[in-house]
Formats: sequence, C-alpha cells, structure tokens
Amino acid sequence: MDPRLVIEVIDDSGLNSQYVQNKGPKMIDDDLDTPSFPLEAAAKDASLITDTARAAGLHLGIAEVVRERLRRAADDGLGRADVAATYRMSRQAAS
Repeated sequence: MDPRLVIEVIDDSGLNSQYVQNKGPKMIDDDLDTPSFPLEAAAKDASLITDTARAAGLHLGIAEVVRERLRRAADDGLGRADVAATYRMSRQAAS
C-alpha cells in the first residue's frame, strides 16, 4: 500500500490538519533531519509537563507515554531530528 494514501484519507476527514499535510510527506520521504522543532526539545518539554503534573499529584497517562517515546527516540540518536522522526522507532520495530 502506498503510504501517501493515508494522507489522502486523512485529508478527507475530520482528522486533517496542517501538521499532517506538512509532516506526512516528510515522514514518508524520511526528510526530517532538518527540524522545525527538534525532538530533544520536545522530549525536554514532555518531561517538564509530566514532572510538574506528578508533583501536583496528577498522572497524565498519554503524556507519560509520549514522554517515554520521545526520551527513547532521543536516546536512540534522533534528538537533533524533527520531532516527527519518532516514527522511525515504529519502522525499526516493524523490521
């Protein structure tokens, strides 16, 4: 299946967004080494958010998962790539 079809389907749905339209083709072409927002910065922000929530006695389930995925991606050497490069971890797991 051509991955561009996913973008076309999203384009015709309520899930469409500028992010999908901008990052989707870059993800398909694996063109994320020049970041608009570095993955390492997103990992830092996610840690700040979840640490602050924990300090307030809150557990932000999905934010915890995102934080962990960003941290693992940065640890795997993707920190200077665009935040959308986290998809590379899914590709590695599928291989």
